[in-house]
Amino acid sequence: MEQCAAGPAGLESLVGSSDLSLSAGPWVCSFDAAVSQGVGDFQDTVRQDGIGPGLRTYARTRDFLFYMAGQAPMGLADANRYFTDRPILGAFQEASRARSADGSLAYCAGDFTDSKEGSSHAYVQIWQYEARVANWGLRILSINSLR
Repeated sequence: MEQCAAGPAGLESLVGSSDLSLSAGPWVCSFDAAVSQGVGDFQDTVRQDGIGPGLRTYARTRDFLFYMAGQAPMGLADANRYFTDRPILGAFQEASRARSADGSLAYCAGDFTDSKEGSSHAYVQIWQYEARVANWGLRILSINSLR
């Protein structure tokens, strides 16, 4: 799927919050194979094994943040504890994806459906390229109220 939202404004409308501090565009509609693979693998892991295992594999260790309505932002350790206590499997349905003009950030947004509860929630994933390890990592995950 190669659709573009209007950068950060599109994210805010999907998530329903302006808590994410994103620089204004320009945003472009190209995902290369590496970021597409990372996003797809993360989403497959969440569908099969849950959000916790997905974060442990794909989240950036030193600067990952998880946002959820009604909760304080969580780093990776706190998010892992949260999802260990509340294992959640689900499916992401992308509505939009784009990349920053400099190519270092990518985002996708849409709906997340909790497999157990059957409830649907808006989500945003922001991925960041780490040149030092030549890999993409999940930098921010925002899900609009899981429970």
